[in-house]
Amino acid sequence: MQRLRDVQQQTANELWLIQTKNIIRFLMFTSLITSRLISVISKSNSCCLGGRNICICPRLALNQLPVQQCNAKIQPRQLIDHPISVYLEQPVSSGLYTIVAVAPEDTSRYNRFDIRWIVFMAINVPDTCLASNNPPCVIQPIYKPRIANCSRLTDQETQLFVFSIKQQKTFQLSEFMGETPAQKIDQIKAFGHFMEIRQFHNPTLFDGPPTHANRYRLIRCDPTNVLYMLSQIAEERDGSSVIEQYFYSPSPTYRVYSKLGTLVPFILVTERMIRRERSNCGTQRELTGYPGRVTLYPVPDVCSEKFIEKLLDDLRHDESKQKTTLKKWQKQWKKWLRFLHYQNYILLWLRSISSAKGGRRQFRYFRKHVVAEPFAKAYWIYLYRATRVTCKLQVFGELISALTGQTIDYTFY
Repeated sequence: MQRLRDVQQQTANELWLIQTKNIIRFLMFTSLITSRLISVISKSNSCCLGGRNICICPRLALNQLPVQQCNAKIQPRQLIDHPISVYLEQPVSSGLYTIVAVAPEDTSRYNRFDIRWIVFMAINVPDTCLASNNPPCVIQPIYKPRIANCSRLTDQETQLFVFSIKQQKTFQLSEFMGETPAQKIDQIKAFGHFMEIRQFHNPTLFDGPPTHANRYRLIRCDPTNVLYMLSQIAEERDGSSVIEQYFYSPSPTYRVYSKLGTLVPFILVTERMIRRERSNCGTQRELTGYPGRVTLYPVPDVCSEKFIEKLLDDLRHDESKQKTTLKKWQKQWKKWLRFLHYQNYILLWLRSISSAKGGRRQFRYFRKHVVAEPFAKAYWIYLYRATRVTCKLQVFGELISALTGQTIDYTFY
């Protein structure tokens, strides 16, 4: 009887041991499966510019809105009329970052071109700034934020995706401001707000996918926002903000040709102005001999500055084409020089009627801009045009000298 009990106890112990081993194996198996699932999920949940899984990415917050909230409402005037601040929920590695806000629903007709409406974009934002919430990290967009036009007066929402992407290098503005297929098709005046999304996948520019993201509900259309939109359009047509940035962006003085400087001694040309003129799309069209409609209207119209260097290199290897091109450039030079004389006359007249004393000759050499208030707006517009033409003449002169090997000669003008 005792022996039977011993056998039963031994059998029970063996069964318990087997069950324990099976439970351990099951737990190890489920742990392995869970870890693999977590790995797969974490990989599939990495931030992407298409917006997939955007609400489970490490969070980014605009204008001190709650960082934990996805799909929070945001008004256009919060982006247009106030400084934009950014805060990242989790720290990032050291380096420079691009902050880009995309409205994917506003470019559905351009999907085949991979075009997106960029509400705003800031480049070269340091990681130390993004890690700060007190004080907030205020970014400087490369152009004024703009919302796509409204089609009705009732409330209308659109999605706004905001991303932070680590840069591989320090960016120049010209790397992102250029023509897109959408601009060529519709001849739109949206400046740099249409961009090809593939630029942000370029491994030579960006270090992987976005590090942080968030999605907002942008209240695009309501009665008050329509008024803001109309004010925004009026301001862009006026060009005051572009003119102000053109004159007051810090940059070293650029030494123009002495005779050109004598013609307009009160105009100050900077290195930034010359760079902007060299990269201006209209100027580059003039250089190719097909100017089309060249305008001095104060809007950003930026192409790649590398185009000019390539054009010069091509002309140096084609003597026949070089002669034809030089004639066209000299013709354009004459046209712009006559136009500068005309603008200069208007500027001198506005300067002289602003004071009861002296005449145009006296005001010709005053570098200080003394203009009566009723004429101030007109004066700054004409000064902007004259400065643009001065830069254009300087660029043309330098290119002619680069091809001929001689200093620009004013005698044939």
